[in-house]
Amino acid sequence: MNHFFQKAKPVFIEGAAEPYNQFAGFRSDVWVEAPGVLKIAVTARSFCRLYVDGKMAAHGPARTAHGYVRVDELEIPVEKAGVVRLAAEVAAYDTPDHVSNDITLEPGLFWCEVQCAGKVLAATGAKAESPWLCRQLTHRRSRAEMLSHCREVIEVYDLGPDTLSWVTEDLNAYQPCRVLDEQPLLLPRESRLPAMETLPVLNLVELGGIAAGEEKRGPDMADHLNETLHTHWYGQLTERVVKQARRDENVPFQGKLECMGEGWRIEPGKQPACYLQFDLGNNYVGFLGFDLEVEKACVFDIFHQEGLEDEGRITQTNNMVRYCLEPGRYRLLTFEPYVLRHLKLVFRTQGTVCLNSAVLVTYWYPDSRRGSFLCSDGDVNRIYDASRRTLLMNTLDIFMDCAERERGGWLCDSLWTARAAWQMLGDVSVEKAFLQNFMLTDPAKYGHAFFPEVFPSHHDSYEEMAGITTWSFWLILEFCEYYRRTGDRELLEQSFPRVEAFIRGTRDFIGESGLLENMPAIFLDWSQSNQADHTQPICLPANALYAYMLCEIGKLYGREEWVKWGEAIRGVLRSMGAVTFITEEKLYPDTAYLENGALKTKEYITEAALYTDIWSELFDRNSEPGMIQAVVNTMGPAPKTLTSPSVGRANLFIGLCIRLDMLAKLGEYGRLLEELRAIFLPQLNRGPGTLYENVNTSGSLSHGFNAHVGVHLTRDILGLGEVHLQEKRVRVAPHPCGLQWAKGCEQTPCGPLAVSWNYSPDGRAFRLACTVPPGWSVELSLPQELRGWLWDGDSACRAMKTYAQSFELLLARPED
Repeated sequence: MNHFFQKAKPVFIEGAAEPYNQFAGFRSDVWVEAPGVLKIAVTARSFCRLYVDGKMAAHGPARTAHGYVRVDELEIPVEKAGVVRLAAEVAAYDTPDHVSNDITLEPGLFWCEVQCAGKVLAATGAKAESPWLCRQLTHRRSRAEMLSHCREVIEVYDLGPDTLSWVTEDLNAYQPCRVLDEQPLLLPRESRLPAMETLPVLNLVELGGIAAGEEKRGPDMADHLNETLHTHWYGQLTERVVKQARRDENVPFQGKLECMGEGWRIEPGKQPACYLQFDLGNNYVGFLGFDLEVEKACVFDIFHQEGLEDEGRITQTNNMVRYCLEPGRYRLLTFEPYVLRHLKLVFRTQGTVCLNSAVLVTYWYPDSRRGSFLCSDGDVNRIYDASRRTLLMNTLDIFMDCAERERGGWLCDSLWTARAAWQMLGDVSVEKAFLQNFMLTDPAKYGHAFFPEVFPSHHDSYEEMAGITTWSFWLILEFCEYYRRTGDRELLEQSFPRVEAFIRGTRDFIGESGLLENMPAIFLDWSQSNQADHTQPICLPANALYAYMLCEIGKLYGREEWVKWGEAIRGVLRSMGAVTFITEEKLYPDTAYLENGALKTKEYITEAALYTDIWSELFDRNSEPGMIQAVVNTMGPAPKTLTSPSVGRANLFIGLCIRLDMLAKLGEYGRLLEELRAIFLPQLNRGPGTLYENVNTSGSLSHGFNAHVGVHLTRDILGLGEVHLQEKRVRVAPHPCGLQWAKGCEQTPCGPLAVSWNYSPDGRAFRLACTVPPGWSVELSLPQELRGWLWDGDSACRAMKTYAQSFELLLARPED
């Protein structure tokens, strides 16, 4: 049902000049009779920027599944009566190769209605009210190189001084819109609107000249990958601005640079091209804005990067925006958001340039500050702060793996990010929208009814197999956790047909062994674990994860047959047991095969596979104590002793992430904290203040799954643990692990939860305070180091105790 629009209909431009990457401008003038609030409902495909009286008011909308659109609902204050000039800039992206990890690549669409005081003032496709008119925007080039292998084209503009005035110019230059036959189903945004704060870019760290060098030997890896996956598109390009920029050589600056308040006046020297490089101090995601004046024609290139190369330089590749400017003054703002700490501005001109200001407009999730953590160790606090920044950067309308290269809603990443959003922001709205998007996918359009590996997206190949198969297992596990967090029965019931179709589809891969066999596209870890020898024909950790998923979803939906099925798979897996192949310890192998009807194991063992087995509760200390001990002490980023070099090491994504949570499940909190320091402090000492995709700098330097580090610190060290909303109960289990004190909060719909604890200076007393909303209870679990301490001077502390309200506890170490 349409709860958003009274009169508006979906529209778009008529007769677009380009079949791909269509850019359209929409305008309407409305008369406001008195000061008040404009209520605007708006959606678009692919993306839309809304302007009110020439200023950006919003950018969106939230993304969703094929055949649906999410509606942003805005309230814009109007301070005086009169005409309000509205404009919308819409980009409808596509290429002939039809590959995207962040949008569905459906045809362009604009749908908007403006109300004030209950009256419709403007509505797309309506005739009675002020009309929305449209025109093609030709100043942005439709044909350009790709931003990344799975995103859209880079921004390349051809501008004169008046080009951008279309957002307020007279309506005579506009045409009627084409009303679309398509009627997408409407959904609410669900998530909060992004935080859009304007920050000045001031810290100049380098300047220099630019000389044209020789074409670089060998392909740039990013551009080469783009060209490989978009061969049809790249074959149509007549100009390659990225290739041009790669020829630049930094040389000494021989011109004149003069400071002007927050800006700079630049006179070129013998080299007609020069650059300024800035450091923003931390990683950000947002739009880049510039107020500048050019005396003569100027090619203005913008390069941005999270971290610098080893020699301190910014790589000039697809991380660029180009403006080709005629003489005049410009106020520019990029249409796409970018991730950066470092910014390089290149001016190719024979004339003077006045850069009056440079800004970044943030575009990330608003920080409610409803969750917090603080402790006595400054390095640990730095890790927590970095996890929080990583969370905000990669949370918007969906959980994204990274905020630029893909901006994709990747499964597996999302389970960890969702936990962090709940623990650190008190937010489940993004997770609801994220899960709903996947549950709206048509199982008939995805191979074996699996879920797409990343969504919203478009890949023609998904009809045969929906990408990484094991990612669908992680989705179902996250779905189970979401229900425990929220009790959202409506989404649970709505999703059952899609979940059931997927479970049924997985049976297609059950072989004679009773296990999943010959599963395509298995992902365990960005390491040796993903190689075919470790995943085919029968991948044991993938089966362990699958069994865990079946048990969890079976319990959630009360489907006993699913639970029994999962336990049967576990029985087959456990029957093989740990073996000695390449190590003195008995370890569980990665793969198996059938020989004469009997299961045989291969001699391949990797850390990530073992972490997945244990995390999936295939083994524990009772069933395989020797193996558990070996995995904990001889593997990971800081082993006490080294295991055999034949055991494949794990990368951060996703093996070490699973390991950290595995350590928490095993109660190895001291090792957990030690490994958090070992992995992430080197990143903070070198990087942009966020947490990396990999153990090195080869991937993104702000990857969403690592926000889960904040969960470890809040849940496992502070001890503010699992919340049971339905029962109004929280588990508190502090683990000091050598810290002197810690404190923190998290939010629930009933109010905040807070925990603080500290040792006395002499270490002989321990104070713990816990605050919960009225009607809540606390299940307290004391760490091993405090058990047997005296409570109120006489009784010895038990391991577990339940409190029916907020409390404060003082423990004393017994006399030796």
